[in-house]
Amino acid sequence: MIRLLPFLFLLIVSFSGCRSDDPGKLEEVIEKPISNKDNFLSGLSAEGRFWRFETLKIQYRDSSSTIDFQDTRITAIPWEVLDGPIHNISLRFSGGSVREIISSGPYGDVEYPNNRTMWSTIMGNVKDGTCGWNEQKQTVTMIVPGSISSIIRAAARERFIPREAHMESVQPLLYTTLSEALHGASPERVNVVLHEENSLLGRVKYTLSLRGAWIRETTPGGRQAFHKVTY
Repeated sequence: MIRLLPFLFLLIVSFSGCRSDDPGKLEEVIEKPISNKDNFLSGLSAEGRFWRFETLKIQYRDSSSTIDFQDTRITAIPWEVLDGPIHNISLRFSGGSVREIISSGPYGDVEYPNNRTMWSTIMGNVKDGTCGWNEQKQTVTMIVPGSISSIIRAAARERFIPREAHMESVQPLLYTTLSEALHGASPERVNVVLHEENSLLGRVKYTLSLRGAWIRETTPGGRQAFHKVTY
């Protein structure tokens, strides 16, 4: 039996108040606007799927590096962040909200399709963040939830409190049903992009890749549910 209360307490402490600081606003550059609004929005909020954390790409000046969350040799992000939001949080987008779900399952950049098991709990099912279509920028803009804020804060070289982000589409276009996902040749991904003005590095771009984990089967278990997923 998984003991959730100590873990839930640590997550609540880690995420509380993370959006209270004012990070200052940056003029965002939308490099990859969404080409098919309706397809993207219906896929983003499709039921029967968790969004899991896959990679984080960091770019500044002529430098570019990518952190694969599956890599056991990661040193750029503290273990408490890896074992907290990255390993044990899933995201869902619906009704203008970003929902964080405490859930243990697949993560990182692994081959596709990858059939795994995972569990989720209703005890950590909270709305923490907002999202919506921005007609001027032709993309989805966000006030980021605590999990994303924690990951970016941990990777930043200076004290940086991320707040605003936008999404960039990754081909192929998002699936809207389990059948489409199971017949797809590659995993579905969406990028969450944030920018930082760093006093030493200049403008830093963070690209957090989210990857879909489609639910094939669910077994209820009281406050927990157990799932078979394709990631």
